[in-house]
Amino acid sequence: PGYQAVHSICPILATWDDHDYGANDAGAEFPQREVSQRLFVEAFGIPPDRGPAQRPGVYDAHVFGPEGRRVQIILLDTRYFRGPLRKGGGDWPRNLGSYGENSDPTASMLGPAQWTWLEEQLRQPAEVRIIGSSIQVLPMDTHWERWQNLPLERSRLLELLRAGGNEPVILLSGDRHMAELMRYELTPNRPLYEVTSSGLSHAGGGQDGEPNRFRIGTNFRDLNFGSVTIDWSEKSPSVRIAIHDASGTVVRELNLR
Repeated sequence: PGYQAVHSICPILATWDDHDYGANDAGAEFPQREVSQRLFVEAFGIPPDRGPAQRPGVYDAHVFGPEGRRVQIILLDTRYFRGPLRKGGGDWPRNLGSYGENSDPTASMLGPAQWTWLEEQLRQPAEVRIIGSSIQVLPMDTHWERWQNLPLERSRLLELLRAGGNEPVILLSGDRHMAELMRYELTPNRPLYEVTSSGLSHAGGGQDGEPNRFRIGTNFRDLNFGSVTIDWSEKSPSVRIAIHDASGTVVRELNLR
């Protein structure tokens, strides 16, 4: 009923993480990925002319608003093409995760076609870009699933964003069963923000105060959801990034110009 209520008042733009995809921490090796994609397209009512209904992977992009107020939403698929993870390989505490770093240059996060598509999307004009990644992009200090599992791919993504325009970019991620806000200096005077929110039904992941050099404040480990609110009414538009608890109360927030 809760999902139906949301669906009745606003569009649902979806990507997937491992358990939507079909297996815990799964990547390109998952044998039922084509079946999963067909079910994904059906479940979210994706039109037949949209990318996820036409090609491998569920990545897609949307632009909302007129010129001067364009918001581009890019949804990445970090499952269908993802190369192998490297288990262990270090002496870190087990409560900080299971995966080391796989620096094999042939191990991809997005796959060649999706990388080419992403480069094309980042050339599209927009005043604000929001990029959805099911797993966290910025964190480097734990060993759960994250882009840093494939460090060459994380560096490639950050370089791609660094080479782009001056429009603000906000990363949205999930997966961790907790929430946190992060800031990374993409270039001088151009920060990159990431908000992780998860989950609506299962929370309590991670540890209180687990290490994250990019975190602003502390993490939030109860049920939560995130919001990004853009206010175009002033000469200098503002963006509020927030984490809400299950009652809707804001428990973490950033206000940006």
